Amino acid sequence: MRLEVLVDKQEPLIFPLDKEQILIGSSENCDILLKTEGISRKHAVIYCHTDEFFIIDQGSTNGTFINEERLEPGKRFEFTSFFPVRLGESVLLTLLSDDEDIGNLKLSKFNNQDSSQEADDDRTRVTKISLRSDRSKEATLKLETHRKKVTSKYRTKSDVKKPVKKTIKKEDKKFFIMILSAIVLFLGALYYQLNQEVVVTAPPPTLATVGEPEKVVPPPVIENKNPQVEAEFIKSPEELKQIQMDLKCISEVEKEVCSLFQLAEPFGVVQRGLDLHIFLDGNIAPEFFDEFKQKHPDTDIGRALVVYYVLKNPIKYPDNLVDHRFHLHFLDAEKNIIGSAAYYPKSIILFLKVTDLALMRDVLNGGDQILEFTRDYLHFYPTKKSL
Repeated sequence: MRLEVLVDKQEPLIFPLDKEQILIGSSENCDILLKTEGISRKHAVIYCHTDEFFIIDQGSTNGTFINEERLEPGKRFEFTSFFPVRLGESVLLTLLSDDEDIGNLKLSKFNNQDSSQEADDDRTRVTKISLRSDRSKEATLKLETHRKKVTSKYRTKSDVKKPVKKTIKKEDKKFFIMILSAIVLFLGALYYQLNQEVVVTAPPPTLATVGEPEKVVPPPVIENKNPQVEAEFIKSPEELKQIQMDLKCISEVEKEVCSLFQLAEPFGVVQRGLDLHIFLDGNIAPEFFDEFKQKHPDTDIGRALVVYYVLKNPIKYPDNLVDHRFHLHFLDAEKNIIGSAAYYPKSIILFLKVTDLALMRDVLNGGDQILEFTRDYLHFYPTKKSL
């Protein structure tokens, strides 16, 4: 798939959808830089996941629209080729298939500025939606009308062969009549043959060889795909301190996760794109760790905290969060991070399916096997503190 970006009355720009997330706005750090009126510094983010595409408004001043409906900031909406997305009143985004003709237009390149900062940083908060619906329809109609003119123009730039009228000479008419007569005779003979009685002799039945074992086709091997959070998404201690300073439950996703984990101040969630940093109380079961330390002295405190929390507090993850990356950070009484781990919800769901229920009920006695499982399903942050 490709992304067509139409700005006012300019020629459209075509971008490849080959990145996990594409930030659009007027900031120099955006992947698609739009220096036009009505576009916020960080206006919207497009997330590309296999064959599915989603768009999230980043709290823009003039809004993001699908089918004349203004998108709620911070909430993910599906982006399809059926309904273009309008940014403000002057930008129209359209999904194009790879087979769709783009004439002589070339693919544009993304902004080469550093766009590693997450889309949630420095976003504009919207407190009131002031655009009227009739004005919204007028803006979309204006952009779509211009798009039809422009696309018809650049798509007809490719060489198209026009039909050429040919005249048949009188001397060639006899030849055409002869060809037509031959075709008629051939069709008549074919019809006669098809209407004759056809005797079909069935081949003699084959006898299976006595004593020959029947071939058994083995069932296909179904592998349980277990994605682990890649190292590039693991934050350094300095970055975690900065993220912890922004602790909140403000966006819709943050509120949903805070409710899911039943968090209240001074604990909470910080969203950074698809990464959700969840800060939890590390003093959840002191008596558990006293006994765990004796049975498993070589295990660091971060791994023990995650094992205990995941098995004793199974979370039912909603569908809209399964593609996010969850980072659990446990805090001590002084609010210092004493243990962290990152995972995809799909891994935890699979982990709980393959883990024996008896081991889940008795983490201490089954600790060695449980810890072995976690090495395949969780990505642990390095920690200097031990049990």
